[in-house]
Amino acid sequence: MSKYLFFIFMVFVLSLLGDVTRYKGFNKLKIRRELNTSEVIEGEELKITTYVENNKWLPISYLVVEEKMPANLPRIKEEGSVIDGGANIHYTNRYSILWFQRIKTMYKIKALNRGTYLIKNINVAIGDAFGFGYNYTELEDFLEILVYPKLIDTNKLSFNCTNLQGDAIIRRWIYQDPLYIKGIREYNREDRMKDIHWKSSLKMNKLMVKECDFTSEKEVVFIINNQFGEILFETIDKKAVEEAIRLAASLAAKALDEGAAAGMWTNAYILSYEGNNKQEVQPSLNSYKSIMELCARMDYTAKIEFYKFIKERINKFDLNTTYIIIASYLDEESINVISRLKQSGVLFKVIDMSEDEQVPFINGIEKISYRGDRDELD
Repeated sequence: MSKYLFFIFMVFVLSLLGDVTRYKGFNKLKIRRELNTSEVIEGEELKITTYVENNKWLPISYLVVEEKMPANLPRIKEEGSVIDGGANIHYTNRYSILWFQRIKTMYKIKALNRGTYLIKNINVAIGDAFGFGYNYTELEDFLEILVYPKLIDTNKLSFNCTNLQGDAIIRRWIYQDPLYIKGIREYNREDRMKDIHWKSSLKMNKLMVKECDFTSEKEVVFIINNQFGEILFETIDKKAVEEAIRLAASLAAKALDEGAAAGMWTNAYILSYEGNNKQEVQPSLNSYKSIMELCARMDYTAKIEFYKFIKERINKFDLNTTYIIIASYLDEESINVISRLKQSGVLFKVIDMSEDEQVPFINGIEKISYRGDRDELD
Protein backbone atom coordinates (compact mmCIF):
# COMPACT_ATOMS: atom_id res chain seq x y z
CA MET A 1 0.00 0.00 0.00
CA SER A 2 2.81 2.38 0.87
CA LYS A 3 4.53 1.68 -2.46
CA TYR A 4 1.30 2.43 -4.28
CA LEU A 5 0.88 5.73 -2.44
CA PHE A 6 4.48 6.58 -3.13
CA PHE A 7 3.94 5.90 -6.83
CA ILE A 8 0.85 8.11 -6.86
CA PHE A 9 2.78 10.81 -5.07
CA MET A 10 5.64 10.66 -7.60
CA VAL A 11 3.21 10.83 -10.52
CA PHE A 12 1.59 13.87 -8.91
CA VAL A 13 4.98 15.53 -8.35
CA LEU A 14 6.13 14.85 -11.89
CA SER A 15 2.84 16.03 -13.32
CA LEU A 16 3.06 19.18 -11.23
CA LEU A 17 6.65 19.69 -12.34
CA GLY A 18 5.55 19.22 -15.95
CA ASP A 19 2.82 21.83 -15.54
CA VAL A 20 5.24 24.27 -13.94
CA THR A 21 7.75 23.66 -16.72
CA ARG A 22 5.17 24.23 -19.46
CA TYR A 23 3.62 27.34 -17.93
CA LYS A 24 6.71 28.92 -16.39
CA GLY A 25 9.20 27.80 -19.01
CA PHE A 26 8.71 30.90 -21.17
CA ASN A 27 9.63 33.21 -18.28
CA LYS A 28 13.11 34.67 -18.77
CA LEU A 29 13.58 32.53 -21.87
CA LYS A 30 15.31 34.47 -24.65
CA ILE A 31 15.67 33.29 -28.24
CA ARG A 32 17.33 35.48 -30.83
CA ARG A 33 19.09 35.14 -34.18
CA GLU A 34 22.07 36.89 -35.70
CA LEU A 35 23.29 37.09 -39.29
CA ASN A 36 26.97 37.19 -40.18
CA THR A 37 25.86 39.59 -42.93
CA SER A 38 22.53 40.92 -44.15
CA GLU A 39 23.77 41.71 -47.67
CA VAL A 40 24.91 39.07 -50.16
CA ILE A 41 25.07 38.55 -53.92
CA GLU A 42 22.75 35.92 -55.39
CA GLY A 43 24.38 32.51 -55.20
CA GLU A 44 26.35 33.33 -52.05
CA GLU A 45 25.99 31.79 -48.60
CA LEU A 46 25.37 33.40 -45.22
CA LYS A 47 25.25 32.14 -41.65
CA ILE A 48 22.43 32.34 -39.13
CA THR A 49 23.26 31.82 -35.46
CA THR A 50 20.44 31.08 -33.02
CA TYR A 51 20.93 31.79 -29.30
CA VAL A 52 18.69 30.14 -26.69
CA GLU A 53 19.09 31.50 -23.15
CA ASN A 54 17.33 30.14 -20.06
CA ASN A 55 17.86 32.85 -17.43
CA LYS A 56 16.11 31.15 -14.49
CA TRP A 57 16.53 28.27 -12.04
CA LEU A 58 13.90 26.10 -13.73
CA PRO A 59 15.40 23.75 -16.37
CA ILE A 60 13.53 22.96 -19.60
CA SER A 61 13.71 19.33 -20.60
CA TYR A 62 11.93 19.64 -23.95
CA LEU A 63 12.15 22.83 -26.02
CA VAL A 64 11.26 22.99 -29.73
CA VAL A 65 12.24 26.00 -31.86
CA GLU A 66 10.73 26.22 -35.35
CA GLU A 67 11.80 28.78 -37.95
CA LYS A 68 10.04 29.43 -41.26
CA MET A 69 12.28 30.53 -44.13
CA PRO A 70 11.51 31.62 -47.71
CA ALA A 71 12.15 28.94 -50.32
CA ASN A 72 14.78 31.13 -51.99
CA LEU A 73 16.88 30.94 -48.80
CA PRO A 74 17.30 27.18 -48.37
CA ARG A 75 19.43 25.65 -45.66
CA ILE A 76 22.70 24.06 -46.74
CA LYS A 77 23.28 20.48 -45.66
CA GLU A 78 26.64 19.31 -44.37
CA GLU A 79 27.51 17.72 -47.70
CA GLY A 80 26.86 21.02 -49.48
CA SER A 81 23.45 20.39 -51.01
CA VAL A 82 20.41 22.51 -50.13
CA ILE A 83 17.10 21.57 -48.56
CA ASP A 84 14.11 21.91 -50.90
CA GLY A 85 11.12 22.95 -48.84
CA GLY A 86 8.65 24.15 -51.46
CA ALA A 87 7.07 27.58 -51.02
CA ASN A 88 8.37 27.89 -47.46
CA ILE A 89 10.88 25.91 -45.45
CA HIS A 90 10.45 24.99 -41.79
CA TYR A 91 13.58 24.31 -39.73
CA THR A 92 13.08 22.64 -36.35
CA ASN A 93 15.62 22.33 -33.53
CA ARG A 94 15.04 20.53 -30.25
CA TYR A 95 16.82 21.44 -27.04
CA SER A 96 17.16 20.34 -23.43
CA ILE A 97 18.47 23.33 -21.50
CA LEU A 98 19.53 23.64 -17.88
CA TRP A 99 19.16 26.60 -15.52
CA PHE A 100 21.10 29.72 -16.52
CA GLN A 101 22.41 28.04 -19.63
CA ARG A 102 22.90 29.43 -23.13
CA ILE A 103 22.94 27.23 -26.21
CA LYS A 104 24.19 28.40 -29.59
CA THR A 105 23.43 26.72 -32.93
CA MET A 106 24.58 27.82 -36.37
CA TYR A 107 23.53 26.88 -39.87
CA LYS A 108 24.15 28.17 -43.38
CA ILE A 109 21.63 29.25 -45.98
CA LYS A 110 22.09 30.00 -49.66
CA ALA A 111 20.65 33.07 -51.39
CA LEU A 112 19.32 31.62 -54.63
CA ASN A 113 17.65 34.68 -56.11
CA ARG A 114 17.89 38.47 -55.99
CA GLY A 115 15.43 40.17 -53.71
CA THR A 116 14.52 41.43 -50.25
CA TYR A 117 13.62 38.75 -47.71
CA LEU A 118 12.18 39.02 -44.22
CA ILE A 119 12.74 36.21 -41.76
CA LYS A 120 9.85 36.58 -39.37
CA ASN A 121 8.73 35.15 -36.05
CA ILE A 122 9.93 32.03 -34.25
CA ASN A 123 7.46 29.38 -33.08
CA VAL A 124 8.41 27.92 -29.70
CA ALA A 125 6.98 24.86 -27.91
CA ILE A 126 7.80 23.76 -24.36
CA GLY A 127 6.88 20.33 -23.07
CA ASP A 128 7.69 18.13 -20.14
CA ALA A 129 10.01 15.15 -20.29
CA PHE A 130 7.11 12.67 -20.26
CA GLY A 131 5.12 14.08 -23.15
CA PHE A 132 2.11 14.94 -21.02
CA GLY A 133 1.54 18.15 -22.98
CA TYR A 134 2.99 21.20 -24.71
CA ASN A 135 2.54 24.94 -24.51
CA TYR A 136 3.18 27.15 -27.54
CA THR A 137 4.07 30.76 -28.17
CA GLU A 138 5.36 32.93 -31.00
CA LEU A 139 8.35 35.22 -30.49
CA GLU A 140 9.01 38.29 -32.64
CA ASP A 141 12.42 38.24 -34.29
CA PHE A 142 12.70 40.09 -37.59
CA LEU A 143 15.74 39.86 -39.84
CA GLU A 144 15.96 41.50 -43.27
CA ILE A 145 18.24 40.04 -45.92
CA LEU A 146 19.16 41.86 -49.13
CA VAL A 147 20.29 39.71 -52.04
CA TYR A 148 22.04 41.77 -54.70
CA PRO A 149 21.97 40.81 -58.39
CA LYS A 150 24.96 38.94 -59.75
CA LEU A 151 26.88 41.25 -62.05
CA ILE A 152 27.72 40.35 -65.64
CA ASP A 153 31.10 41.01 -67.21
CA THR A 154 30.29 43.87 -69.57
CA ASN A 155 32.50 42.29 -72.23
CA LYS A 156 30.02 39.42 -72.35
CA LEU A 157 26.90 41.53 -72.85
CA SER A 158 25.31 40.88 -76.23
CA PHE A 159 23.31 43.41 -78.27
CA ASN A 160 21.80 43.48 -81.73
CA CYS A 161 24.89 45.42 -82.84
CA THR A 162 27.45 42.62 -82.84
CA ASN A 163 30.46 44.87 -82.33
CA LEU A 164 28.85 46.90 -79.54
CA GLN A 165 29.75 45.57 -76.09
CA GLY A 166 29.11 46.88 -72.62
CA ASP A 167 32.45 48.69 -72.46
CA ALA A 168 31.65 50.43 -75.75
CA ILE A 169 28.25 51.53 -74.41
CA ILE A 170 29.87 53.19 -71.43
CA ARG A 171 32.37 55.06 -73.58
CA ARG A 172 29.95 56.08 -76.32
CA TRP A 173 26.96 56.94 -74.15
CA ILE A 174 28.62 58.49 -71.16
CA TYR A 175 31.94 59.99 -72.16
CA GLN A 176 30.77 62.15 -75.02
CA ASP A 177 33.54 64.76 -75.03
CA PRO A 178 37.00 63.85 -76.41
CA LEU A 179 39.96 64.90 -74.33
CA TYR A 180 42.59 64.29 -77.00
CA ILE A 181 42.97 62.24 -80.18
CA LYS A 182 45.13 59.18 -79.55
CA GLY A 183 44.90 57.55 -82.98
CA ILE A 184 42.96 56.74 -86.16
CA ARG A 185 40.98 53.57 -86.84
CA GLU A 186 38.50 52.25 -89.38
CA TYR A 187 34.90 53.48 -89.22
CA ASN A 188 32.07 51.20 -88.03
CA ARG A 189 28.36 51.85 -88.04
CA GLU A 190 28.21 52.84 -84.36
CA ASP A 191 30.60 55.77 -84.86
CA ARG A 192 29.40 59.35 -85.14
CA MET A 193 29.77 61.15 -88.46
CA LYS A 194 31.44 64.10 -86.75
CA ASP A 195 34.28 61.81 -85.62
CA ILE A 196 35.28 60.92 -89.21
CA HIS A 197 38.84 61.98 -90.05
CA TRP A 198 38.33 63.04 -93.67
CA LYS A 199 41.97 63.57 -94.55
CA SER A 200 42.93 60.05 -93.50
CA SER A 201 39.79 58.65 -95.16
CA LEU A 202 40.74 60.17 -98.51
CA LYS A 203 44.31 58.96 -98.18
CA MET A 204 43.34 55.36 -97.33
CA ASN A 205 40.29 55.28 -99.61
CA LYS A 206 37.99 54.18 -96.77
CA LEU A 207 36.26 55.88 -93.88
CA MET A 208 38.48 56.41 -90.86
CA VAL A 209 37.54 57.92 -87.50
CA LYS A 210 39.40 59.65 -84.71
CA GLU A 211 39.94 57.46 -81.64
CA CYS A 212 39.87 59.61 -78.53
CA ASP A 213 40.50 59.37 -74.85
CA PHE A 214 37.53 60.76 -72.97
CA THR A 215 36.72 63.05 -70.11
CA SER A 216 34.68 61.77 -67.20
CA GLU A 217 32.57 64.84 -66.58
CA LYS A 218 29.34 63.19 -67.65
CA GLU A 219 26.94 61.49 -65.29
CA VAL A 220 24.70 58.55 -66.10
CA VAL A 221 21.34 57.46 -64.70
CA PHE A 222 19.86 54.06 -65.55
CA ILE A 223 16.03 54.12 -65.56
CA ILE A 224 14.33 50.72 -65.26
CA ASN A 225 10.72 50.57 -66.47
CA ASN A 226 8.65 47.76 -64.91
CA GLN A 227 5.51 48.55 -66.92
CA PHE A 228 4.76 45.86 -69.51
CA GLY A 229 1.40 46.95 -70.89
CA GLU A 230 -1.18 49.69 -71.08
CA ILE A 231 -2.93 48.39 -67.95
CA LEU A 232 -0.37 48.65 -65.17
CA PHE A 233 -0.89 45.34 -63.33
CA GLU A 234 -2.22 43.23 -66.19
CA THR A 235 1.16 41.90 -67.35
CA ILE A 236 4.22 41.08 -65.24
CA ASP A 237 7.36 39.63 -66.80
CA LYS A 238 9.63 38.43 -64.00
CA LYS A 239 12.35 37.20 -66.36
CA ALA A 240 12.51 40.57 -68.13
CA VAL A 241 12.68 42.41 -64.79
CA GLU A 242 15.56 40.24 -63.59
CA GLU A 243 17.46 40.73 -66.85
CA ALA A 244 16.90 44.50 -66.74
CA ILE A 245 18.11 44.76 -63.15
CA ARG A 246 21.17 42.61 -63.78
CA LEU A 247 22.03 44.60 -66.92
CA ALA A 248 21.54 48.00 -65.25
CA ALA A 249 23.58 47.00 -62.19
CA SER A 250 26.42 45.68 -64.37
CA LEU A 251 26.55 48.81 -66.54
CA ALA A 252 26.34 51.06 -63.47
CA ALA A 253 29.25 49.21 -61.84
CA LYS A 254 31.27 49.57 -65.06
CA ALA A 255 30.51 53.30 -65.24
CA LEU A 256 31.67 53.75 -61.67
CA ASP A 257 34.85 51.80 -62.39
CA GLU A 258 35.46 54.16 -65.30
CA GLY A 259 35.18 57.14 -62.97
CA ALA A 260 31.71 58.35 -63.95
CA ALA A 261 29.02 59.30 -61.45
CA ALA A 262 26.17 56.77 -61.74
CA GLY A 263 22.60 56.68 -60.46
CA MET A 264 19.47 54.61 -60.91
CA TRP A 265 15.71 55.23 -61.05
CA THR A 266 12.78 52.85 -61.31
CA ASN A 267 8.99 52.98 -61.30
CA ALA A 268 8.86 49.60 -59.52
CA TYR A 269 7.47 49.01 -56.06
CA ILE A 270 10.29 49.08 -53.51
CA LEU A 271 10.23 46.36 -50.86
CA SER A 272 11.36 47.61 -47.48
CA TYR A 273 10.40 46.63 -43.95
CA GLU A 274 11.99 49.70 -42.43
CA GLY A 275 10.35 52.38 -44.58
CA ASN A 276 13.19 52.79 -47.11
CA ASN A 277 11.00 52.87 -50.24
CA LYS A 278 12.80 55.47 -52.37
CA GLN A 279 12.66 54.72 -56.10
CA GLU A 280 15.87 56.48 -57.04
CA VAL A 281 19.57 56.83 -56.38
CA GLN A 282 21.01 60.12 -57.58
CA PRO A 283 24.29 59.97 -59.55
CA SER A 284 27.42 59.91 -57.43
CA LEU A 285 30.92 58.51 -57.60
CA ASN A 286 30.17 56.55 -54.41
CA SER A 287 26.73 55.20 -55.31
CA TYR A 288 27.58 51.51 -55.81
CA LYS A 289 26.13 50.24 -52.52
CA SER A 290 22.99 52.37 -52.86
CA ILE A 291 22.44 51.17 -56.44
CA MET A 292 22.85 47.53 -55.42
CA GLU A 293 20.43 47.99 -52.53
CA LEU A 294 17.86 49.55 -54.85
CA CYS A 295 18.30 46.60 -57.22
CA ALA A 296 17.70 44.16 -54.36
CA ARG A 297 14.56 45.98 -53.22
CA MET A 298 12.84 46.23 -56.64
CA ASP A 299 9.59 44.32 -56.93
CA TYR A 300 8.30 42.80 -60.18
CA THR A 301 5.31 45.15 -60.32
CA ALA A 302 5.26 48.83 -61.25
CA LYS A 303 4.01 51.31 -58.68
CA ILE A 304 3.16 53.99 -61.21
CA GLU A 305 2.81 54.35 -64.99
CA PHE A 306 6.15 55.16 -66.59
CA TYR A 307 5.05 58.45 -68.15
CA LYS A 308 3.75 59.66 -64.78
CA PHE A 309 7.01 58.57 -63.15
CA ILE A 310 9.01 60.64 -65.67
CA LYS A 311 6.71 63.66 -65.39
CA GLU A 312 7.05 63.67 -61.60
CA ARG A 313 10.83 64.01 -62.02
CA ILE A 314 10.94 66.57 -64.83
CA ASN A 315 12.71 69.10 -62.62
CA LYS A 316 15.39 66.55 -61.71
CA PHE A 317 16.64 65.98 -65.28
CA ASP A 318 20.08 67.48 -65.86
CA LEU A 319 21.60 68.41 -69.23
CA ASN A 320 24.99 67.06 -68.14
CA THR A 321 23.59 63.58 -67.53
CA THR A 322 22.96 60.68 -69.90
CA TYR A 323 19.68 58.89 -69.09
CA ILE A 324 19.58 55.27 -70.22
CA ILE A 325 16.05 53.85 -70.29
CA ILE A 326 15.94 50.06 -69.92
CA ALA A 327 12.49 48.83 -70.91
CA SER A 328 10.49 46.10 -72.63
CA TYR A 329 7.56 48.44 -73.24
CA LEU A 330 6.98 52.14 -73.83
CA ASP A 331 3.50 53.57 -74.46
CA GLU A 332 2.63 56.71 -76.42
CA GLU A 333 2.37 58.90 -73.32
CA SER A 334 5.88 57.88 -72.23
CA ILE A 335 7.28 58.48 -75.71
CA ASN A 336 5.70 61.95 -75.82
CA VAL A 337 7.14 62.94 -72.44
CA ILE A 338 10.60 61.64 -73.34
CA SER A 339 10.48 63.42 -76.72
CA ARG A 340 9.67 66.75 -75.09
CA LEU A 341 12.53 66.36 -72.64
CA LYS A 342 14.86 65.42 -75.50
CA GLN A 343 13.86 68.58 -77.37
CA SER A 344 14.77 70.60 -74.29
CA GLY A 345 18.30 69.17 -74.38
CA VAL A 346 18.09 66.10 -72.13
CA LEU A 347 20.22 63.24 -73.47
CA PHE A 348 18.41 59.88 -73.61
CA LYS A 349 19.41 56.41 -74.81
CA VAL A 350 17.15 53.34 -74.88
CA ILE A 351 17.96 49.65 -74.33
CA ASP A 352 15.13 47.45 -75.62
CA MET A 353 14.76 44.36 -73.41
CA SER A 354 11.83 42.81 -75.33
CA GLU A 355 12.36 39.60 -77.28
CA ASP A 356 10.85 40.98 -80.48
CA GLU A 357 12.27 44.52 -80.30
CA GLN A 358 8.81 45.99 -79.74
CA VAL A 359 9.98 49.19 -78.04
CA PRO A 360 9.46 51.93 -80.68
CA PHE A 361 12.26 54.14 -81.93
CA ILE A 362 11.99 57.69 -80.63
CA ASN A 363 13.06 60.37 -83.05
CA GLY A 364 16.60 61.55 -82.30
CA ILE A 365 17.20 58.95 -79.56
CA GLU A 366 19.52 56.00 -80.11
CA LYS A 367 18.10 52.55 -79.33
CA ILE A 368 19.80 49.18 -79.12
CA SER A 369 18.31 45.77 -78.29
CA TYR A 370 19.68 43.51 -75.58
CA ARG A 371 20.42 39.92 -76.50
CA GLY A 372 21.60 38.59 -73.16
CA ASP A 373 24.73 37.24 -71.52
CA ARG A 374 26.97 35.47 -74.03
CA ASP A 375 27.77 32.72 -71.52
CA GLU A 376 24.06 31.96 -71.20
CA LEU A 377 23.53 32.21 -74.96
CA ASP A 378 26.33 29.70 -75.58
